[in-house]
Amino acid sequence: MAGRKSTILNDLDAGERETIDAALASHRNEPVADIYRRFGLAQKDVSRRSFYAYARRFRSKMQKLGKAAGQTNIHADDINLSMLNEEQLFERMMRRVLIRGIERIDAGDTRGSEDAKFLAQTLRYQRLKIEEAAEARAEEIHQAKVEQLTKELREEVDKRSPNGESMGREEVYDLIDRVMRGEEAA
Repeated sequence: MAGRKSTILNDLDAGERETIDAALASHRNEPVADIYRRFGLAQKDVSRRSFYAYARRFRSKMQKLGKAAGQTNIHADDINLSMLNEEQLFERMMRRVLIRGIERIDAGDTRGSEDAKFLAQTLRYQRLKIEEAAEARAEEIHQAKVEQLTKELREEVDKRSPNGESMGREEVYDLIDRVMRGEEAA
């Protein structure tokens, strides 16, 4: 847009947009002009008029959804949450809790540490889920390897004893060693 300021905020990254939304929903009811200046939106080619219109729409949506000022757990896209996958919802929730905690601490509220504790517990839970998934995947890989080795052993036994004659103990051990090392049986 050569020289012309954007009339939309879509050029901002999602994190910055959510931070701006949190400021608009803040318990401090910060004036729109202050938010516009604080985030340097003029330098980011967002026109004052478009931002004021966006702020009006955003706060209007909050009121329609029945959210009071001070509830930072709202975003203009809340209506479309059903379109997000579980990971995106989790990420959004974590970001909102973090923003709320920071705002509480900035306001001198001692309950900000509760949000930090919640985030720590949530991260532990997420780590546990990742470890469980890794263990399940390792078990799948192990099972596939066992099945492959079993198949290879059966094939080699069939090659060495085509008429159904039995193999000696040393031949069986030798065959197992070769298959386990990935060598072709002689």
